Order: sequence, then C-alpha cells, then structure tokens
Amino acid sequence: MKVLRTWEDVAELRKRSARVGIRRVKLALGGQLPAEYTAQAEQRINRSLNACGCVTAAFFVVFGLIIALVGFAFKTDFPAISTSRFAVSLFCLLLTLSVFGKFVGLGISVWELNRVINQIEFGLYGQRR
Repeated sequence: MKVLRTWEDVAELRKRSARVGIRRVKLALGGQLPAEYTAQAEQRINRSLNACGCVTAAFFVVFGLIIALVGFAFKTDFPAISTSRFAVSLFCLLLTLSVFGKFVGLGISVWELNRVINQIEFGLYGQRR
C-alpha cells in the first residue's frame, strides 16, 4: 500500500510509470480534505487502480452473442451452427470484441482515475487547493 501524503504524490498517479505495482493507496493529506470525501476518493482511486476491463469485455462478448443470435435467427442462408465455419467466425468475433472491450474498460478506468485526481486537486467546490 502506498501512502499519499502530498498533493504532488496524488498528481503523480497520472503517470502510468508511477502506477506500476501499486494496488492500493491511502490518502493522508493531513486533514486538507473532509474525512468522508477522503474515504470516497480513496475508494474510487483504488477501484481504478485495480480495474482490469473484464466487466466491459464481458459486456462486449454478450453484445456479440446477441448479434450472432439475431443474425442466425433472421438470415435464411446463415451457416448451420454445427459447421466449423460458423464456429470459427463466432470465435473470432467474440475474441475481437472481448479484446476491444478490455481496452475500452482500461481506458475508462484511467479516465476515472484522472477525474478523481482532478477533483482532489481542484477541491470539492472547484477551488484550487
């Protein structure tokens, strides 16, 4: 666990190299933020640091399965499910969607991390620390 004691420590998390190997952080900014806000910000930072994009990838896979089922249901010349061509096509589609969803999920977590850091840096009411 890394303890963040200064504003610069918090801002340093924007750099990818500074986040390597960090799984949890503790905000100890010396009472400069309200306790309930500190706990909430700490929880959001930790969630962003531990995000792997799996939920978004799963969403994209489910979306791909729905698209495949709809395509199968409405297309008369759709290859039979038992054919290897259909299985390979479906596998490639779902693999592509899962990788894309993973990258989208990771991007969202970095965006959320930067958002929390900005909220800490600029304060609760848009005032600069």
